[in-house]
Amino acid sequence: MADIEIVHPVPGASRVNFNYAAAGSALDALSKMGSKLGEQSTGRATLHDSVVVNWLGYFRNEYDRAHNLMQLTITAGVEMAGYAGLPIWEAVAAANQRQRELNDEYAETQRENSRVQRPA
Repeated sequence: MADIEIVHPVPGASRVNFNYAAAGSALDALSKMGSKLGEQSTGRATLHDSVVVNWLGYFRNEYDRAHNLMQLTITAGVEMAGYAGLPIWEAVAAANQRQRELNDEYAETQRENSRVQRPA
């Protein structure tokens, strides 16, 4: 699973309802997608170079056009795999921030209760 910080509730505090495992799995999938597309791009470049040696004419031009479009699409996929994880990271950060707030609220409630229970 992706290296995600998880802020746990202190004993007695409310727990944030967030599926960290699903977030981690999604981040892992996006990372694998980017890696696989990068590998495909590298492999295709090597094959392309071996195929086009001494090949001229209309079909070569069409092949180059199609190959370039595919390479651009793969490159965009690799880049988008990286950007697609940003909202997930933001959601994890928001869940952690909310858990910190709930922990602080519980601690404040406990302090207030202990002050009320002490005789003056």
